[in-house]
Amino acid sequence: MASGGARTAGPRQPDGAREFAAYVGGAAPRLLRTAALLTGEAGRAGAGTERPDGAGTVRGATGTEPATPPTGTEPLGTEPPGTEPPSTGSTTPEPAAPLALALLRRALARTYADWDRLESGDPYDHTRAELLALFLRSSWYRRRPGRGPLAALPARVRLVLVLRLYEGVPEEQVAALLGLSVDRVRLLCARGVRLLLHPPGPGAAAP
Repeated sequence: MASGGARTAGPRQPDGAREFAAYVGGAAPRLLRTAALLTGEAGRAGAGTERPDGAGTVRGATGTEPATPPTGTEPLGTEPPGTEPPSTGSTTPEPAAPLALALLRRALARTYADWDRLESGDPYDHTRAELLALFLRSSWYRRRPGRGPLAALPARVRLVLVLRLYEGVPEEQVAALLGLSVDRVRLLCARGVRLLLHPPGPGAAAP
């Protein structure tokens, strides 16, 4: 699991900044959808977050950032390349998944802070691990009711389903990431699938 604690992004060489911006342009749409599934938000996760030139860069619309960031996350004073919010007065529409966008921006900021140390590591895996760490560390990202396809599921069941069925992470790796046994991961995944296929009626308690 990604480590906690504040990170300070040091100066980057131009090549490193360009590489990171290219990574964000390619990976951000899928990561944003993953974050939206975790937060239980509805709508097209990328709505209002693409650059006009189609490069796919994530950026937040004015007014979509939370008033109080979750405990243990960094302030957004310095944004990594490709994730900067537009200036005040921008006509960019608000994103369809503001909580997911806030979650992803923080995960990308942490990936950028560690960029020079990733070397041959997979930056996508790093950012996904940071998403999980931020999501698990605070209930802030999951305390608001959503209308997404997984919003009705318990947070841990939702997390297992996203990793197993959307991200395709093997059971053993999910178990290691979440500190669970493989049998528990398998049970939570089966429970989530059952709840999606046969949702409980109004007022009924989830099994």
